[in-house]
Amino acid sequence: MKLGKFALVAVSLIAAVFISGCIGQGTPTTTTTTQQAVDGYYTYESQLYGVRMKYPAEWAKAENYMSTIAYFSSGSSGTEDTFAESVSISTEVLPNSTVTVGQYTDSALELIGKMYNNFTLIASTDMSVGSLPAHQVVYTITQGVYEFKILQVFAIVENEAYVITYTAESKNYAMYVGIADEMIQSFELI
Repeated sequence: MKLGKFALVAVSLIAAVFISGCIGQGTPTTTTTTQQAVDGYYTYESQLYGVRMKYPAEWAKAENYMSTIAYFSSGSSGTEDTFAESVSISTEVLPNSTVTVGQYTDSALELIGKMYNNFTLIASTDMSVGSLPAHQVVYTITQGVYEFKILQVFAIVENEAYVITYTAESKNYAMYVGIADEMIQSFELI
């Protein structure tokens, strides 16, 4: 079974994040309300997509931006930092409900390996996000002058894949991975 065609959201999302991280956030559409910050985090909720996730109060939020449900950006960490690290949520409708998270992960990694220079898989592990079985991958790629380290989590519910992506310049990955992990762990379907 060739699965490459439906893992395209994972690959196209990476390209979109590179562009947006380098050039800013543009003018996204925002339609949800955010509650009061609790312990330094807001809660993002989309009734349309049925998802909820915490994000840092000082990060920017955009919805329906660059093929994502929601995109959260750290902003730059100084004058030498030209890329804004980010966490995004996207979804993809699959052709049927028999696709497993393992098949989806394999397909996504195959496509990423073909599309980006110097792809190196660092880790690939089963996990859960809330009550959802999921799979997490960490890898590096090169895009232009940037070297990125990316953490992606894939979860499948019926015939829909949910992809949560943390994208950082490799040199800044450790600075935000704890925040990204907390955001990922707070993800839930509503």
